[in-house]
Amino acid sequence: MAVVTTKGSINIEGLNASPVVLNSKLFNSPALRQVETVAIAAADDDTSTYTIARVPSNAVLSNQSEIENDAITGGTDFNVGFYNIDGTVIDDNALLDALDLSSATTTKLLSGVDKNIRDNQVWQLAGLASDPKTLIDIVLTSVTVGSAAGDVTMETFYTV
Repeated sequence: MAVVTTKGSINIEGLNASPVVLNSKLFNSPALRQVETVAIAAADDDTSTYTIARVPSNAVLSNQSEIENDAITGGTDFNVGFYNIDGTVIDDNALLDALDLSSATTTKLLSGVDKNIRDNQVWQLAGLASDPKTLIDIVLTSVTVGSAAGDVTMETFYTV
């Protein structure tokens, strides 16, 4: 066994270079922020969709992004993923799968994404082959919507 000192290769190596290399997508611009609240009604049916953000396809989502919800009785299965702005699905559970909103919670948006790809651009997280250079919606999709009304708020931080 050996004692090692390892530095992250994405940001730290470039920051230690001389001259400093700001090679991370996270350093390209200041963080942008969107806050959106959607209302889920007691009469909504399963497979209802709720658009909670619209971001550029080349955006990098921040680990600070969160979804906060009221308790929605029986709302035990929601997905969070990507849709085209015309409403067609790209990947409805790319970010979160089987999110339970039956009790009031706060969930990190990227908690369902492999930690090794969390700094990928949106188009990559969505599973697209190349950057379409457009806007992409982040959408909450109900699988089991429940029987009570409640609000869901997402605070989205990203860089481009």
